[in-house]
Amino acid sequence: MKSHVILMISVLLLGFSSGFAQLVEPPTTKQMQEIEKLMAPHRKKVTDALNADKSGQYKTYLADLETIAKTEDSDTRDELLDKLTRDHYAFIKKAYNSAVVINHEEMRTGVARILGHNNFQLDEFGGISSGSFLPLNPISLRFDETRECPFTAADEASSQVILSVCDADAENCNVTVHSWSAYDGGCRSKASLGAKFELPEGDYHNITVSATSSFTYKGIALAFGGYAQANVKVGVRLQGPGYDKVVITKEDWCVAPVIWFTKFKANVQDGNLQAIFSGNFSGGNSFTAQAYNETFAMALPLLQAANAECRSFVNLIRFVAAN
Repeated sequence: MKSHVILMISVLLLGFSSGFAQLVEPPTTKQMQEIEKLMAPHRKKVTDALNADKSGQYKTYLADLETIAKTEDSDTRDELLDKLTRDHYAFIKKAYNSAVVINHEEMRTGVARILGHNNFQLDEFGGISSGSFLPLNPISLRFDETRECPFTAADEASSQVILSVCDADAENCNVTVHSWSAYDGGCRSKASLGAKFELPEGDYHNITVSATSSFTYKGIALAFGGYAQANVKVGVRLQGPGYDKVVITKEDWCVAPVIWFTKFKANVQDGNLQAIFSGNFSGGNSFTAQAYNETFAMALPLLQAANAECRSFVNLIRFVAAN
């Protein structure tokens, strides 16, 4: 089973890194394997303690967990999670505290050693999460043009493994991406929306893309005896002749490597997503500037679930070129 988990992690995490050092990125494949090794003894102790339950609550908990794993509707899932907390939190917490002998400071030290930083949160069940954003940079002006929605330059893409659901939609002013995974699966959804700009004659070395966008997103990783992960990325994209790059400006992720669930959410009104793209850009060509959303969910092996969703209203796209 362990080799299966490692193989699936390798396949699903491939290509997920944005490569921008100012963001706190999710664990790499190697780091995830090391976290799995760190958490495996604690997960086994918790599982053994729960298997010894004679009250019947453990069976009820598993049935409730399975219902959540099968639920695709976001609002219904939130209601079921609230019920799970009311009905089983004290029971699971007692089992966790009796089984996990390492204190959380030691656990955090181990995770920090693996990740190479301390920019994450560790919850009471060993869940790991982080959120970060790319700061804005000053803009040098030479060519400056702004477009308002509705937009027509839209791109959608999704990929999935085994039992998962991927949705990506970009149209007019709205971008929606959703990734849901349960029962040994993984899913990534991407969508971008914006406009085409005609660059005047001349040579340019920097293009700044800005998007004014209101967006809401949330993610949850729910695990028992396995591994679950949810990620949301928001940023901007530039496409042109021989050029196609994405800069992630805000990212949140969470991992449930032991038991229970961990989650994140955000609600941003009129946020400014901005990045500078460097290269040799020739005037007389058409370039596409877009707002970009991406979600990722993975659950391994059985009886895990992960969900990530992001909805954006893109109001403005600004395109600035400079020497």
